[in-house]
Amino acid sequence: MFALVVIFACLFIVQGIDTSVYQNSAAIVSGSVSTTFYWKSFDPATATSVDIGYECGTTTGYCAVGFSVDGSMVGPGSSGSDAVIATGTNTIEVYLLTSKTPPLGANTKLAISGQSMEENSGVTTIYFTRDFASGQVPLNKTGSNWIIGSYGSSDTLQHHVSRNQVRVNFAQQVPPAAPTTPTTPTAPTAAPTTTPTAPTTTPTSPTTTPTAPTTTPTAPTTTPTAPTTNPTAPTTTPTTPTTTPTTPTTSSTPSLSDYQYSAPLSDGQTLYWKPMDVDTIDMAIKAPCTGWVGVGWSANGYMDSSSVGKRNLQVTGSDAVVGWFTSAGDVMVDEWLLTVQDTPTLHAGITLSNIYGEEVNGETIIYFTRTTASGNHPINSDQSVYVIGAYSQTNTDALTFHGDAHTDTPGAGADLLTVNFFSGSIGSQSGTLGIRDAHAILMFIAWGILLPFGMLWARYTRSRDNDIWFKVHRPCQYTGFVISTAGIILAYVMVGTNQFRVLAHSVIGTIIFIGSVLQVIGAFFRPHKEKDRPVTNARKIFELSHHWNGRILVCLSVAQIILGIYAIGYDETYTWLLWLYVAVAASVFLFVVIVESLNCMNPMWGIVPCFGPTKKKS
Repeated sequence: MFALVVIFACLFIVQGIDTSVYQNSAAIVSGSVSTTFYWKSFDPATATSVDIGYECGTTTGYCAVGFSVDGSMVGPGSSGSDAVIATGTNTIEVYLLTSKTPPLGANTKLAISGQSMEENSGVTTIYFTRDFASGQVPLNKTGSNWIIGSYGSSDTLQHHVSRNQVRVNFAQQVPPAAPTTPTTPTAPTAAPTTTPTAPTTTPTSPTTTPTAPTTTPTAPTTTPTAPTTNPTAPTTTPTTPTTTPTTPTTSSTPSLSDYQYSAPLSDGQTLYWKPMDVDTIDMAIKAPCTGWVGVGWSANGYMDSSSVGKRNLQVTGSDAVVGWFTSAGDVMVDEWLLTVQDTPTLHAGITLSNIYGEEVNGETIIYFTRTTASGNHPINSDQSVYVIGAYSQTNTDALTFHGDAHTDTPGAGADLLTVNFFSGSIGSQSGTLGIRDAHAILMFIAWGILLPFGMLWARYTRSRDNDIWFKVHRPCQYTGFVISTAGIILAYVMVGTNQFRVLAHSVIGTIIFIGSVLQVIGAFFRPHKEKDRPVTNARKIFELSHHWNGRILVCLSVAQIILGIYAIGYDETYTWLLWLYVAVAASVFLFVVIVESLNCMNPMWGIVPCFGPTKKKS
């Protein structure tokens, strides 16, 4: 009886995927069910195909695994994803998924072989070999690939119970070991075949003969148990890398209480994490919305390479993980490289697994595991990293502009969040004055104060019989020009490092700078008036061009300053400054209109006639 129990236990142990053979795995959490993608290690230099096992937990309905360009089911522009679907007993088909509704299209590009399936204890497992180069979405055997998975409650192909995706990097597989480890189970097969000859020679007593063989086979039966434990020994060896990502999936639903540390990000958004080992960290993001939520890792606290004021101009962009729920209730999680303040199109190469999500009481929570060494900004155990966060204020699933719902902007001098993910320490570092801010200050002093003041001073004091107007006008204009030149140099530094994002501001700024250079050159080489002699044509041309060029440049500078404040005020930090400047500019404009109108109607005011000739020589 004991022998039968041992045999049953051994059979139960070997059910499911043998992780000594399929050494690599990535968990895909679909609803409350954990599905797992397995593959055998291979030599990237010589392998043309990969052996795959896909396990759908707690379902005996259809089981599907797919290969996608972007983690979605139908791919960008409905280009489709490759899918291998098991329905019923030993029925495995390949499909090209270009639509979310049946019938599914046949897939003539995807080449698989050796396909089989099994259902044990409510778990459906698919085995097959696929060629790397085949299919609508060929596999990258030295890089990352999107694997999607789903399952159904019946064998009929219908809308899935749940689906999810994981990004698998074949380059991070367990190195293929010598083939001796998985072949050791051949020992038990040899042992039973030779040992039955022993009982055939022992039956000395005919009456006990039936009894002797029944007990005697127990000896060889126990003999295989020793080798049977041998396969389990190698199984424990690869489990270190393969079981780590699946730790959170041992419970049906993860909980925020499972996490060891937390840190506040943007308003109402919180990051939770728990280091599993030096290679992986379990994380969760919670935000007060029902749209997308995101967390990022940056070298300097900035989101993208177009953000300005960077302390290190060589570092561009940030790594980010963004998740949301679809209208069908499926959680979608993707990783991105943020290089522009627009919809991301580049992937950072972060390896994700154990993806899960929930929406509760108007809050979205996304759970995932990331590897520390992946991405453009890896997480090191001995140092802190800048962490940024954002979420959708409009509760939309599409990646739209986050508005105020994001972490502080370094260029505004705000404190930046730094986190050591292994020690749990949270710190902050004050933002320093950056290139953008220096450019803005210099240009505001030049074009917001000095140059307009110098122009208005000359306009409304020049009719008096003294040279005070000129002694004030010239220093204001030359000083303003020098300061604006310094500001324009910083502007071109920003453009040269791909930091600025407002094209209109760049174009208008260039026009203003060229105009100001011509203005200074014209003033320096201006033809002078000669006493008791008529005004020359050259002088008339100079006065006309100098006066109107100056007026046009100052008017353009008003629009330019408004655009500039708007450009640095995406996070509303400078909204008050924008409205203050608009109020001051409007007041000055109103003053000019009133004074000029009154002077045109009544020259007795003593101001220069309506944009007419002046009395004072220069």
